[in-house]
Amino acid sequence: YVPSNYPNRNISAGYSNISVSAYYSTQLRWAFNLTISANTVQFNLRDYMTANYSAYINGAIDFTITINAGVYVYSNSTSIPAFDTGTSWPTGSTITIINNGYIVGCAGSGRPAGDYNQPTGGTGTGGNALNLGWAVSINNSNGYIYGGGGGGGAGGGSRHGIDTMLHQVTGGDGGVGQSATGGPAGGSGGNAVSYTASKGVTFELRAGDGGSGGEFGKVGKNGQYTIGTYTAGATTYSDDVTNHRYITPTGSQINQYWPGSIGGAPGAAIVFNGYDVSWLGGQEAPRI
Repeated sequence: YVPSNYPNRNISAGYSNISVSAYYSTQLRWAFNLTISANTVQFNLRDYMTANYSAYINGAIDFTITINAGVYVYSNSTSIPAFDTGTSWPTGSTITIINNGYIVGCAGSGRPAGDYNQPTGGTGTGGNALNLGWAVSINNSNGYIYGGGGGGGAGGGSRHGIDTMLHQVTGGDGGVGQSATGGPAGGSGGNAVSYTASKGVTFELRAGDGGSGGEFGKVGKNGQYTIGTYTAGATTYSDDVTNHRYITPTGSQINQYWPGSIGGAPGAAIVFNGYDVSWLGGQEAPRI
């Protein structure tokens, strides 16, 4: 029985890239079929329904969301998931996601090199792909669900304080991780300087390269560092690795260097928040 005021219908989706059909079943509950046919940024199912079809949320709802082949549902912010089911659905509602495309989190940013010393900066962590606020069924047999790649670590730097002048070079910035909009990017190269001191010491300071950003769901590469070269006749300079410095035979410090920072962690493919997933396929690597 379909009541006259709730006929089966195709309804306007409100967006050109999402089509919606709805029908009122004999079990007195709405069923919605949503198809995402073009790239979509930061899709929240609950917000979408509230904004466009609040009148239909008057009882249990059965949702089937299909993401077409080659389509990306993605995020451009590491703090916002690519796909969020939303919360507070009517009791008894069900959500089924048929993913034939990609659900991918935002890429983590590369870590900035900062000063010549130990690189500092943002965490470089990638964003999450799918955030659950309700139990779901997922068929991912023909699709992929990935957290955003972690950002690359910054390259290490070095400094030289021989004579009265302080010479220093900074490492390169880390590269951005992989996301739906591109990447992963390689880190920038560290710079270098050559100098001959009045004491006859010729040296080259060379900073390390920033690490590459991570691929989908992968940790960003660590920043690198390169130790400069030092010559002064027959004098030998030892490498004090523990304290990141070169020292002369008499124990005085001639140079300091710093290792690069570690790469950022990837975002999560799925943040469960205590809700269950019933897999209909595609729960194994490399699809997630």
